Order: sequence, then C-alpha cells, then structure tokens
Amino acid sequence: MIAVLAILSCIGLYMRWSRGEDITDSLVSLGLIVLIAILSTVTMKIEKDKKKDILRVVLAGLMMFSGMAVIIISVIGICSRTAVYSEDTKLYSEITAGFSEMPTIEEIEKSEGSEFYTYTRENFSDSATAIIQYDAESYWKKLLELYDKYGYGDTLIYDFDKERGQFTHDGYVFILVDNSRTINFEKSVLIGRNGSERKIAYICYANKSYDDPLVEYQSAGRTFRRKIISMESFVNGKCGWKRHKTEQEIKQTTE
Repeated sequence: MIAVLAILSCIGLYMRWSRGEDITDSLVSLGLIVLIAILSTVTMKIEKDKKKDILRVVLAGLMMFSGMAVIIISVIGICSRTAVYSEDTKLYSEITAGFSEMPTIEEIEKSEGSEFYTYTRENFSDSATAIIQYDAESYWKKLLELYDKYGYGDTLIYDFDKERGQFTHDGYVFILVDNSRTINFEKSVLIGRNGSERKIAYICYANKSYDDPLVEYQSAGRTFRRKIISMESFVNGKCGWKRHKTEQEIKQTTE
C-alpha cells in the first residue's frame, strides 16, 4: 500500500514539476507517506498489546486520512490541465490581439536577441510572453514611457492582508497592469525590466475560467484551505516562464 502511494505521489510530483507548477503540495504528500510508514511500524509493534487498542484505532485513523490526502494531492497533480507551449507567430498574434501593451511580431523580429512564446491551458487560460532586447538609449526611453503610463503598477488585495503587485523574478522587476476586475485576472499584463541585460519582458494573461489563477485550494483533512500563490509561481507555472527557460536550455545544448 505504501509503495503504491509513493509511486502515485512521485508521478504527481513529476507532473507538477514538468509543468512548472508549485510542487509544495506534492512534497507534503511525500512527507505524509513517511508519516504513514512510521505509524504503520508503531501499529505493528503494539499489535498484540490489548491495553493499547484505543491507540491502534487512533493510529489507523491517522493512516487512513493521511492516505486519502496523498491520493487527493497526487490525483490533482496528475489530472491538472495540460499546458501547451508554442513559439508560433500566428498563435502569438491571436492571443495578444486584445492587449495593446504587448509588442507585435514585427516589433519582436526587429530586435536581435528578442524572444516570444505562448502558453495555453485548454478551457482555462491563454498567455503570451515577449522579451525584447533594447540598446541602451532605447531601453531607457522605453522605461520612461512605461513609467509615465503605468507608474508602479497595480496591487491586488486579498484576505489576511495578502498583497500581490510589484515583484522581482529571475532578474526582472515586474509590475502588474490589471486591465479588468470583472473577474480577478480576467485580462492582465505583467511588464518586467532587466537593467543588466537591457531587456523588457511583456506577459499577457487571459483567464477563460471563473477561478482566480492566484488562488489555489489545498486539502487539509476533510476540508480545503485557500492559498494565495506568489506572483513568481504564477509567472513560472501559469504563464510558462519556467517552461520557456527549459526550452531555451535544450536549444542551446543541441546547437
């Protein structure tokens, strides 16, 4: 039984990792498997001691709930919507059509060293990213233009005073441009600057569901608790940043 749970948990961990998603839940499930193994060992040692019947029942209950939690976490990890990564110019143009902040394919192709990609999750979200390389003069000119238009960006306020707004990720300082609040993150843009490389990253995200992509629900016994994920996890897992880095590394090794 423990071996089956371990295999299931490892598959869920791998699936989350391969999609660039937060693997905290999967690591917790592995910890629960260790706990189940310990509880099982203790139960076997007191199996013939009739004075500890109540303790055995309690331990059995803990193992059962822990096992259920492992199964739920693993199944969620395995069955999450598969994302599709692409560097197709037509798809990029289609996704960015409703985002005036995003560079066009023509602008991207004019700049040597620039990159773009799309990251789509069927019936869930569409995302596109462009990373533009500028010369020194153009870089500072563009930064001033963006500051005049967006300042320090927007801030999202969640319960328990959790705020999500400007953040640093992978050498970029990002601001959030929240275009629509009909649904949280229905239509949003992130813009990040990297001064050392004179690059500006533009990420657009179109939410196709009624769920806020910054909110995840994690199993906690018989209930689920609400977790507000970090902006870094959002960019890596739901906008495909981590997947893009992996693809770029593969290209470099094969060239």
